[in-house]
Amino acid sequence: SFTPAATPEQGRAMFELIAASAARIYAEEAVGTLGLGRFGADMRVQLCNEGPVTFWLQVSPGQTA
Repeated sequence: SFTPAATPEQGRAMFELIAASAARIYAEEAVGTLGLGRFGADMRVQLCNEGPVTFWLQVSPGQTA
């Protein structure tokens, strides 16, 4: 559930802060353009597991992983 999630405004602010930090760090290493996508956009994600085991971690609200 996303019930305890941050508001969209808080999420956008966190996204922009992390993106700016990553841009600063990776700009120094000259690794190219940092691809960010668009905050809040619908995404289609596909997962391909490579390995013998997949772990599913479930954490109750209020606990830390």
